[in-house]
Amino acid sequence: MCLAIFLVLVFFQIQAYFENKDTSTVGYRQFNNEERDLYPAVSLCLQSRDGGIFNKGNNDQFQAVGKDGTKRYQETLLGYTNTSAELKDIRYRNVTWDLFNDFVEVFFIMTKQGDVIDTWQPHTKDHPFFKSYEDPYFTCMTKKVKYVHNQLLNLGSLVIKASAFYNSKIENLLVYMHHPGQLTRQFGKQILHLTPASFQKAMNRSNNYYSIHINQVEVLRKRRDGVTPCNDSLTDEDKVWRENVMVKVGCIPEYCTYIVLILYLHCTYIVLILYLHKGRMHS
Repeated sequence: MCLAIFLVLVFFQIQAYFENKDTSTVGYRQFNNEERDLYPAVSLCLQSRDGGIFNKGNNDQFQAVGKDGTKRYQETLLGYTNTSAELKDIRYRNVTWDLFNDFVEVFFIMTKQGDVIDTWQPHTKDHPFFKSYEDPYFTCMTKKVKYVHNQLLNLGSLVIKASAFYNSKIENLLVYMHHPGQLTRQFGKQILHLTPASFQKAMNRSNNYYSIHINQVEVLRKRRDGVTPCNDSLTDEDKVWRENVMVKVGCIPEYCTYIVLILYLHCTYIVLILYLHKGRMHS
């Protein structure tokens, strides 16, 4: 009997070994040869805990509320206070600082072939960045990433007007590097953190240049033949996550009106923040 049990156990162990379901595989191949070969995306986020992202040019609507108008508006979006008559007509997008229009002087990318692509300067129509995330604390822009066969990027340059940012009273400028469509995962893992003090130094020309080098990129995917296979159709994880939150809550916060879900009413309480802090994306 013992011998029979032993042989059965050996058989199952050998079978599990040859199924190879729990073994990782590592492979190397030429980059930029398939559409899934995408460069990392760069996201730039303005962040303020005290309503600084709403202090756009001392907006007249906030002046009518009082000197703490931006903080009161932020607290309303967070659900801490009820919407007052003075704040109910304020639209998030109209009073929020715009990273490029208000602070950026020029942006461009240069390929190894010497071509200048994805340029931005004031009044550029085809914007190389898009609005990727907004809430009462953050407003983020992310570089669009597209596949171009055999196109190798050499460098990217972003010039920010230091005096404009310093005078804006925004507390932080955060830079993230992440896989396209996965900005939410990287919150709290920024690769560069700039404060008003950083821009003050730049104004004094003591430290006005930052260089970020990408030495290696590793992509971890679940195996196609694994027990839980990789979802190849999931290209924008951030979008899926946001839409799932909106569907579950049943309305769209004022700061998420850039999401097109016309079936739901607008709301102004802290739905996105709660879900972000209590249920961060895990996969």
